[in-house]
Amino acid sequence: MNHADTSAAFLTTQWSLVGALRDGDPADRNRAMGALYRCYWPPVYAFLRRSGFSQDHAEELTEDFFATVVVHRALFARADPALGKLRTFIRRAVTRYAVDRNRRREARGGKSNVSLESIEREEALIAQLPGTDPADVFDRRWQHAVLEEAVRRTRQQYLDSGMADHWAAFEARHLRPAIGPISQVSHAALAITLGRKCAADVGSMVQQVRRHIDARLREVVAETVTDADQVEEEVKRLKIGDVGSG
Repeated sequence: MNHADTSAAFLTTQWSLVGALRDGDPADRNRAMGALYRCYWPPVYAFLRRSGFSQDHAEELTEDFFATVVVHRALFARADPALGKLRTFIRRAVTRYAVDRNRRREARGGKSNVSLESIEREEALIAQLPGTDPADVFDRRWQHAVLEEAVRRTRQQYLDSGMADHWAAFEARHLRPAIGPISQVSHAALAITLGRKCAADVGSMVQQVRRHIDARLREVVAETVTDADQVEEEVKRLKIGDVGSG
């Protein structure tokens, strides 16, 4: 599996998701909107919850923000890379939206596309975030969402490439223990489970996955910033080494 260009293309194509929404074919636009939704639904919801909206109201308003502001009003058609980070652009948009909704005191009807399980997970994550400032909570939840997207893309890449054992080793060794009260599985034990020659083989597999998550992280971040310096700045804040550290 060749990962040499995993992030290079995105590092040279700034705001690539917004560009795809504007100029891409239908498949590219759907892919771009899906990626933006995964990365920005959680922080928008977190922002609205910390702004004082109830769980049900925040869920409804988040859906309305994406349906009305992002899609119907073509929010990204007004986005300008010269203004800086896409995250900041969206945060300002949802701030204006929240103020407007507070003034009108009404919510758009319609069925939510988000599962109850997803909402419960968001509530648990928001409860763990320090501070009360909605903008700060937005940024912190965005960081988590970007990291989750990088992990999701890496996992899919390994599964699609017939290298599920590599992902299984990383998941058992680092990812599951990081998520819940589960002890790390030793390299030696994983070598037996996965049918590898020795613990060193498993260690090499795990390190390879971590490198590719790092590359995917840069890929995701590069889709929403305007230059390489910003990519490195954001990646440092995300602390990719905390995933599977140890």
